[in-house]
Amino acid sequence: VIFYLLLACALLLPRKKPALGLATAALAVWVVAALARAGTAPDLSVMVLKLPRSHPAIVTFQGTRRWLVDPGGSASSVEKALKAGGIARLDKIVLFAPGKGVERAVKRLGEKFSIAEIERRPGDAPLKICSGRVCFIFGPQGPTLSKGGTEYSIMTFLKSGAVDVTTDGIKVQIKHAP
Repeated sequence: VIFYLLLACALLLPRKKPALGLATAALAVWVVAALARAGTAPDLSVMVLKLPRSHPAIVTFQGTRRWLVDPGGSASSVEKALKAGGIARLDKIVLFAPGKGVERAVKRLGEKFSIAEIERRPGDAPLKICSGRVCFIFGPQGPTLSKGGTEYSIMTFLKSGAVDVTTDGIKVQIKHAP
């Protein structure tokens, strides 16, 4: 839209008032679009935690829906991370290798948080969540990030604590979370 307004402005350049009006309209559209983008949550955010025997991920879709992927058997560490993030409700928990320890952890999390759905996947069936050209793939080897056909292991960024990966579907931002 802005391009066409500026093109019309260039064509009408000999007539200063209409050209100025179109240039002002293009500037207004650009400012409104920039302000709208500035106030929105990222399309997809994935926080991966480094725990002794698992690497659970908290996936947030546009700041509203939250999934817990592969929580492992340590409910207390996951519980602390969820509470620190102000999360009281999970829309889904995705389990890859359900066992007694994992089931106990999920039961304990269910006592502390509202959980809408639990999905049990076969251990070899990866979960792929995409936003635009950026995809997160969760599987037995840990979470990976795929952008433009190239895959990157999130584990390489996860030295200790947690790493938070956000994307708008085009750009990716990786931060170490406290």
